[in-house]
Amino acid sequence: MNIFFQLIVSLCFLLCFAPSSGADDLSDLFKQVEKLGIGRQGYVLGAVLDKDRRAMAAANPIPSTASGTYKFRDRGVNLVVDRESHRVIVIYEHFEAVSRKAVRELTGALFLDFDEPTVMAHDSLVYWAYDRHGKVTTQKYDMAREGEQKLEILATVKLNSEIPIVKKQEESSPGTAYYIISSNPLLKHFTN
Repeated sequence: MNIFFQLIVSLCFLLCFAPSSGADDLSDLFKQVEKLGIGRQGYVLGAVLDKDRRAMAAANPIPSTASGTYKFRDRGVNLVVDRESHRVIVIYEHFEAVSRKAVRELTGALFLDFDEPTVMAHDSLVYWAYDRHGKVTTQKYDMAREGEQKLEILATVKLNSEIPIVKKQEESSPGTAYYIISSNPLLKHFTN
């Protein structure tokens, strides 16, 4: 009877305190995303916030809607961070009543940061896609879209603007624009 009791206690201990494979999977995913090195203003998607950045987060909170996360703003850049690991989940910036000139400057800055985009659409959307190996080229993306090659997108940078980005036109009225740097596989962990 004593050995049976010890076996049950040992089994319960192992089940209760063994590391969760879900947590390990999430940690590995964060590391894969961080390895891509994509970010803005010193923040890298998937990376752990250092002590100074955590202090910045505490001083500039924004209400967060996703469970297990916190949100803050630093110099106009908004960040969503995993509350447990302090790793960056989303980096974004939203612009209200922005001019065409400002949209073009933002586009130029993103081109400098991320090089040629994977896709441009409707002169209002610019999209950079990343798989485990780095930025996905337009050719690789087109081959995947046509079913010639499988593509597993790990992270994206998306710029969306109400104002045309490239097309020449008379100065238009101000509009909205935003960019977002995120990882759909990471977001799935926090929206389920």
